[in-house]
Amino acid sequence: MVKSQSRGFTLVELLIVMAIIGILMAILFPTISAVYRSAMEVQCQSRIGELAKAVAAYCQQYDGKFPFVGYGATPLTTASACDWLYVGASVTQTTLNEGLLVKNKFVGKTDIFVCPSDDLKRIAGAKMISGKGITSYVINGSITYGDTLFGGERKVRRHEEFEPRDFLFIEERETSSFDRGDMIPDTSKYTLTARHHGGGYVACMDGSVQWMTPSNFTTEMNAVGSGSKWYEKTSADINRPNRWNPG
Repeated sequence: MVKSQSRGFTLVELLIVMAIIGILMAILFPTISAVYRSAMEVQCQSRIGELAKAVAAYCQQYDGKFPFVGYGATPLTTASACDWLYVGASVTQTTLNEGLLVKNKFVGKTDIFVCPSDDLKRIAGAKMISGKGITSYVINGSITYGDTLFGGERKVRRHEEFEPRDFLFIEERETSSFDRGDMIPDTSKYTLTARHHGGGYVACMDGSVQWMTPSNFTTEMNAVGSGSKWYEKTSADINRPNRWNPG
């Protein structure tokens, strides 16, 4: 009776198998990476849309007024458009992301404030140091007729003053020097991100979400009237495209 002998792989056969595995990984890795990026983009789009819907729900409950800590009798000296994210000018790391949306339970988990594709180290480094909240998204600063830090009137607007397609939330550019929870039209500093295939997401007053390129977004910013009251649409702006201020 002849005993059968098991034969192991030769070096050449192992090299061939390894080469095949390498080729398969080279083919599949870009596809897997693309699927992963696409999933994060969908999640980002969902998060900024949910923020817009949360603000709309807040406005509906509070007489149509946007989140604004001084919306009652006498406005507080620290009142700001940023109150959706945090309240007051003196904010520490322990009070980050404790704005009116969270305090009034319109938002649950605060990871909704961050795009999954954003650099968390950048956010923590740039925005924690300045003490102004960890977020990838900023709200349209004209919801409050200006802001205390810009010499504004500290007067809150109502949701119905805006058109349904006016901007509410903007996905901020990575290199932006803006360290606050709201954005004003200033093309030298603040603009839309380009992390999603050369563009980013904006959420509108009606809760819809749109992808735009930074250049298209800048065109919208340039359409805003100049002057100290950037948050008001002047008579000269009536026939100009403007999704920033109430029409």
